Amino acid sequence: MDGGKITVFIVGDSTVSAFNDPYYIPRCGYGEQIGYYLDGVRTVNLAVSGRSSLSFLTDSFGNYDRLKRELKAGDYLVIGFGHNDEKNEPARYTNPLKSESDASAEGGVSFRKNLYDNYIALARSRGAVPILCTPVVRLDPHDDYGGKSGHITRDVGAFRGGDYPRAIRELGAAAGVTVIDLTASSKARYLALGHERAADYHAFTGALGGKRTGMDSTHLNLYGARAAAYDFICALARTGLPLAERIKKDAAPPSYDKDYPEAVNLSYREPLYEPFSPARSSALWDIKADGWYGTVFGDVGGQNNISPRNFTLKGDGNAFSVGGKGGFGKTGSTDGIAAVFRQLPAGKNFEISAEVSGDIADENQNAFGIMLRDSVYIDRDDPTIKDNYVAAGAYHTGERWNVVYCRENGGIVPSGRTAESLSGRTHTLSLRKINQSVTAEVDGESCTYTDFDFVQRDNEFVYICLFAAKNTVAEFKNVKFSVTGDSLEA
Repeated sequence: MDGGKITVFIVGDSTVSAFNDPYYIPRCGYGEQIGYYLDGVRTVNLAVSGRSSLSFLTDSFGNYDRLKRELKAGDYLVIGFGHNDEKNEPARYTNPLKSESDASAEGGVSFRKNLYDNYIALARSRGAVPILCTPVVRLDPHDDYGGKSGHITRDVGAFRGGDYPRAIRELGAAAGVTVIDLTASSKARYLALGHERAADYHAFTGALGGKRTGMDSTHLNLYGARAAAYDFICALARTGLPLAERIKKDAAPPSYDKDYPEAVNLSYREPLYEPFSPARSSALWDIKADGWYGTVFGDVGGQNNISPRNFTLKGDGNAFSVGGKGGFGKTGSTDGIAAVFRQLPAGKNFEISAEVSGDIADENQNAFGIMLRDSVYIDRDDPTIKDNYVAAGAYHTGERWNVVYCRENGGIVPSGRTAESLSGRTHTLSLRKINQSVTAEVDGESCTYTDFDFVQRDNEFVYICLFAAKNTVAEFKNVKFSVTGDSLEA
């Protein structure tokens, strides 16, 4: 090898990808830290959160196409999938039991064949060197890594379970590809340390009273990402690959004293937020349905405006009236909404649908729909509330309705679907959560949000809201809600 700079391309999921979190201890993928231990190497981390080896091909913001354009002779391709290939969803699932030669579609695409055809063969066709990585384990509270925490899954309906790390190792042996076994190294580290100390390697969404809260058992922090990257270069050193010559001579494992403090977000400020408790529900609103509650919060022009004089919130479980008149509230640069809501543990899958009509005016800053939120506030006027949500609904800009949208990291993001008028007719809305995918639909127009952050503010719960804003009173009928099971971890 000459002394010039070489390029290491990296593909994978959220355990590999970059993040820009506002968390107290933010997430960091190990792909961001591999370059920390190498000299004379350019790393290009194309990993995307929430993707499997299958969905990355078509849903990676163009990163797979970029890989095909830029990968060239002398480069390396590090391949780090597995976490999301085991998800029981047609768009992401790949079958770990099938061989690399099995092209059948029945029972799901072969995990091994997909890795071989679309990553290994691609690299070799360009004269690049592929390297397979098994997935890092999820932190298990009982130090049990013989099941799903170690990526060994069970059959669920038509989705066949299996041992994903073993499938990668067997593919490597069959195809003559180097395998870096991060499953084995992360498992050994966690078993040696025990759960409490191993938690230091993971992201935490928040802090209260100076104590970290909301541990993320899947995603590493910078300290943990460096530990996984160090495992990578230690294994690389034993392979005989020319890339091993680029390992820094003074490479050393990360230490708690040096590297953990770097993982802490020094700009983080503890939120003035307390998760909803039924004991603190509002007495202002006429909600006669178990598990449903009423509230008005956000930018509503003053605390005194929150009253039954200005807002209507009532219902019996099958039908609800939600909204207000007088211009109190809005959706745009800020939110001020009336909502009937229910609280749900963040780890549950669900589906909800409703028919919506009522006094829906084609007017600037009006809004209505079904919303899945990270947080809820009880009868609180506060224009700074801009927490994350996905809305199977619409908001008006003064010219048109934006149909299906979200608010993420403070900013409102439309899906691109629009309508000139939504008044005078009934609309069909639905929200469905399956694992890390949330699909919002309005009158057949839908958008799926994968790996959306619903734990930025409230670590334990999410909130399903039937909502309206400004001069809209929405009538929700035939409301159908059901919990469909526990979601698989990211």
